[in-house]
Amino acid sequence: MRLLLALARSKLSGQPLMPKDIWPVQALICWGLDTALYKDKLLHYWGQMPYQFYACTEAGILALQSWRKQGMTFTPFPAFLEFIPEQELYSANRNHKQPSTVLLDQLEPGQRYELVITSFHGMPFLRYRVGHIVKVLSREEKETGIQLPQIAFEARADGLIDLAGFTRMDENTIERAIEMSGIRGDG
Repeated sequence: MRLLLALARSKLSGQPLMPKDIWPVQALICWGLDTALYKDKLLHYWGQMPYQFYACTEAGILALQSWRKQGMTFTPFPAFLEFIPEQELYSANRNHKQPSTVLLDQLEPGQRYELVITSFHGMPFLRYRVGHIVKVLSREEKETGIQLPQIAFEARADGLIDLAGFTRMDENTIERAIEMSGIRGDG
């Protein structure tokens, strides 16, 4: 019945049938770098802007969005957090030195950092460079009263695409695969 009603509404409005016409969605929960790329499409097809969270295998859920669906706020319990400023990251890599870190209260809006975690629960006590770059959007979210930095997950520090630990690819590998496939890029 739901499908028939959705088809009828679709025909009457002259719009193509979309998932949001069939299923009433209360919330979309998403994670990963590509969520920011697809959020407008998710809104278009499903009728809801996604709630994002940031997680990694080594520590679990590290940051969540508030009801405003803007930046994410780090959660305090999964791990101790340190951050390598982006300029320090590249300088240390060139000079083969240990990069210095800053703490949560030292993050600057507009700057990017590589995340370093020290696990608290469920793993050996270890310090680990996750390899993720986060951008600090603001020092707080005034509308909700959250007085912690707001962040966005932006990239990997090593430029690799990691598919669930199964494979890691860089842009050159993907470009070579497309070239070898014979697919032409001219239309």
